[in-house]
Amino acid sequence: MVLACCPYILVANQSLVSAQPSGYTYGEQITINASQMGGNLSLFPVLTVINLLLLSPVFIHTSLAQSGNCLDFDGSNDYVLLNSLADDMSGSTIFNIEFWVKGAQSQPTPSGQAGLFSINTSAGGNVLLFVLGTGLSGQQWDGKIYVFDGVIGWYQINGPYIGDNNWHQVIYSRNGSSASLMVDGVAAGSHSPAYSFAASDLWSIGQEYDFGPLTSDCFQGQIDGLKIYNSSNLVGDYDFNQGTAGGNNASQTTLIDGSGNSNNGTLLTFTLNGSTSNWVASSAPLPVELLDFQAKPNETTALLTWRTASEQNHHGFYIEKSQDGRQFESIGFAVGSGFSSEERSYFFEDKNFFAGAYYRLRQVDFDGKTALSLIVFLAAKRNGSFAAYPNPAATEVWVKHPPGHSGPFSLLLYDVGGRLVFSTNITDNQAGTSSIDLRGLPPGVYVLKLQHSSVAWSERILVSR
Repeated sequence: MVLACCPYILVANQSLVSAQPSGYTYGEQITINASQMGGNLSLFPVLTVINLLLLSPVFIHTSLAQSGNCLDFDGSNDYVLLNSLADDMSGSTIFNIEFWVKGAQSQPTPSGQAGLFSINTSAGGNVLLFVLGTGLSGQQWDGKIYVFDGVIGWYQINGPYIGDNNWHQVIYSRNGSSASLMVDGVAAGSHSPAYSFAASDLWSIGQEYDFGPLTSDCFQGQIDGLKIYNSSNLVGDYDFNQGTAGGNNASQTTLIDGSGNSNNGTLLTFTLNGSTSNWVASSAPLPVELLDFQAKPNETTALLTWRTASEQNHHGFYIEKSQDGRQFESIGFAVGSGFSSEERSYFFEDKNFFAGAYYRLRQVDFDGKTALSLIVFLAAKRNGSFAAYPNPAATEVWVKHPPGHSGPFSLLLYDVGGRLVFSTNITDNQAGTSSIDLRGLPPGVYVLKLQHSSVAWSERILVSR
């Protein structure tokens, strides 16, 4: 996914404001370019700034649903060759194959089965097949997924019904002398495999070879998110997020392998233009749908809570913390629910929370795939005596002086390197407000300090434009 900008949501407590700063409306959403946060957009999906005195929780809704493309097969003659995988998988007896599939029970193929993912010998014989049963008259296949062992023959695993035009996740795992199938997080059968992989095997998506070899049993539907592991090594990683959805993709005939092994696939006989037989928009879900992420400050702790609507193949969450919003470190781990279609709740308490921090979640699948949540900046809980607003600020920041302390004060501003970039003396003896002109400063994180003879107050602010 490519993000064009980073929206920052400013949440302010209006009781602090004696005069509304120009240029901002409290609660407005501010858009900040990646260059204003050091140029690394991947570290800043979305950030919510929680005001110093905002003690009620802030909920952030985000769904980690798939937002790329997938490949549509027309059931006539479309298929993808992945023969370069044969070398990496030759002789392997410990591996995983996983993919997402969406199709109907009714298929154009007359054979009673449609090939989803297939490994055949160089002569077209069967090695390992994953097929969708089409319910051909007189046969038992009825929209279920089947696993075929080419040595034993016939179908070794009779899986669940998937021919309903909805997305289903298929995970096949072999560990030596045993193998199992999981569909949508539910065990769907097992068998004792007799097949073996050779470097000359033919690997393909969307069909299976018959003797010759000749293409046959073509699949009509969509496939996304194919991953292949040899032991724990990812040898093929295909997210299908290529081309322009439904557009003219005549030049997009290579299925790119993201594993770093260059096991690219070749698209054959696709139309590559229009809503079928082409790269099209995908609605296949990623493993975790995150409903919200909530942060709440205390004196010396921060309570982070979040909820998921569903989880697939989910190992857990790393909780990560940063003082500058750029460099994050892991401070804890929350074990995921694995596979769940029910709402789940999580919490984590940071017991080393003093001067404010940035937090995010790094969601990790069992297969090692990760995704980042929103970023939340949480300021330390204060007693209302000192505040800086708005935060983030573009041209000007206002400072509320703490009551009960007579001047003079020194107002100081430091960059993240500790360099003093602004200073002024305030001589009034009344609790009030002061402002700093930020127009001459580059965007970034700064530390604002209000110094009194006997005490000092400080706050981190973000300058953005």
